[in-house]
Amino acid sequence: MNSHNILGICYEKKDQLSLAFEQYKYALNLMLLSKEKDHVIIGNYISAGTKLSDIDISEEDFVKLKQIFNIAITNQFQWNTFTADGMKRLFKYSYFNMNTLDALTNQYFYLSSREQLNDPIELPMLNKVGEGQLIDSNYRTFSLSLNINSMLMWSHYAEEHQGIMIEYWFGGELPEGVGIEKISYTEELKRNAEQDLFIFNQFLLTKNKGWEYEREVRLFSNHMNKIYFEKFDYPNHDRNRINAEIVCITLGYKFPDNKRELIKKLITRINENKRNFEQKISLKEAYISDDDKFSIKYRQVNL
Repeated sequence: MNSHNILGICYEKKDQLSLAFEQYKYALNLMLLSKEKDHVIIGNYISAGTKLSDIDISEEDFVKLKQIFNIAITNQFQWNTFTADGMKRLFKYSYFNMNTLDALTNQYFYLSSREQLNDPIELPMLNKVGEGQLIDSNYRTFSLSLNINSMLMWSHYAEEHQGIMIEYWFGGELPEGVGIEKISYTEELKRNAEQDLFIFNQFLLTKNKGWEYEREVRLFSNHMNKIYFEKFDYPNHDRNRINAEIVCITLGYKFPDNKRELIKKLITRINENKRNFEQKISLKEAYISDDDKFSIKYRQVNL
């Protein structure tokens, strides 16, 4: 499969596009036969085919290959030692509302669409993304942070300190078609100059420099809006879920008193379903110390 693809690249570099397309087609057929998914082979096949006047790739075949392409390219972004700076913990600053309650109770991540994001140029409309292109425009995302204590994150994403911060542990395993990656931050001029390069990263994994304080790590997928998680019990686990669990929930320093019992009951209920040897979810609260009025500290709360 790879040999045919490499031969195709060699022929294409010699401007022998028909011979290149034949090799890409051999590679593609072997890929489909072996039920593997390789976005490079699909991309080369489609690109060469569209340049040849005597080749007609049907819309049905294009749609099928596009689905495989997006799963394959997403699968490249798996958990590694750099995802969370060598750790296994990521943090979610959040409102505490009915949607959050449901996600915590039923243990899932909700992936937002482009229209639901707060940055108007998130998932930008690029020329090589969307209808008629291999890269889908309908990716959805769930944003986490490497930042365990950020005044700005509490203010911007946790209802001005009235919300919560959820600490997740990740084992690293993800379902097929779900990716995870740190966001890169760069200047607008550079993004404009390179908007037709590294299209997938420009579209999904790059933000303007002004958002750098978020230290974002992003879960993403183009075919689901809700991904359930659980800590895997090896060797048996559900490959449709993420290997993850909630470790701790921290209340904002303005978290409403009348909601404290509700979140305590929620944590207690989840902990009761855990086995004796499993780590229980802890509860903390943010506060401002008399000795240090310019930062937020955390302390344990009894359940």
